[in-house]
Amino acid sequence: MRRIDVAADGRSITAETKGTRPRPYRQRIILAADPAREDVFSSSCTCPVGGWCKHVVAVLVAAAEAGKLSPSPAIPAADAPLPGPIAAWLEELARSEAAASEDYPASIRNRLFYVAVIRAPPSGPPVPEIACLTVPLRKDGSFGATRPYAPHQVDTPAAYLRPSDRAILQRLRRGALSPDRTDAADEAIDLLRRIIATGRARWGSLEGPALHEAPARPGRIDWEVQPDGSQRPVLHPGEGLLGFRLGGAWYADPATGALGPLDVGLPPSLADRLLAAPAVPAALAPR
Repeated sequence: MRRIDVAADGRSITAETKGTRPRPYRQRIILAADPAREDVFSSSCTCPVGGWCKHVVAVLVAAAEAGKLSPSPAIPAADAPLPGPIAAWLEELARSEAAASEDYPASIRNRLFYVAVIRAPPSGPPVPEIACLTVPLRKDGSFGATRPYAPHQVDTPAAYLRPSDRAILQRLRRGALSPDRTDAADEAIDLLRRIIATGRARWGSLEGPALHEAPARPGRIDWEVQPDGSQRPVLHPGEGLLGFRLGGAWYADPATGALGPLDVGLPPSLADRLLAAPAVPAALAPR
């Protein structure tokens, strides 16, 4: 709460509360003089909801606790039923709060998991792929039968998706991990980090190790001769590791689920472009 001002009659309130934006949200609340009316108060707020929001509730609670409200617009006894519009609004507010939270209500047993693998295309360096899976949790904490969840399904999101899931699915649908999007390297790395941050990302399969970001380690890029005599750049991340292209050179440790950047002696953007180089035919290699 940044500021709260209550008029002398205790029925007009102006306030400022801190929200998700840099500038505070401003609230104006008018309490009804007749407590028998169903519309106990009217409100406005500069937040996206516009009024009857959690910021208005916070202001009313703070004013009531400070004893600044007029006693006339009576607050119903704890066991008295609330007026219909107020009760419906509180229920809708609770649903909205639940949808905006990363926490899962006890009634929701499904989770969205992300399984990462490395795909080797016919030409070019390996790239990461993410499979999204709906996973029901049994009472003992074990996993039930899984099913795929396609990124485009975010248009009609399932109730068990958290805000982080919706943001991730939107980016996956746009192809943020595609190696062809050279203009979005930072977005691809940020997307991978967001997936890891959910705590629901695994390597290789649902039973694989949890993904986590690890420190940079040394690697190298060598030009190597292919069976047809052509040459192409090949990423060497180190023994037991898999190298892939993600806005630069990265590695994956299948045994531990660790992912991290490789220091190949080049700026990440230059390493990314080098890894994207086409195979050079044998006849052109001397040039």
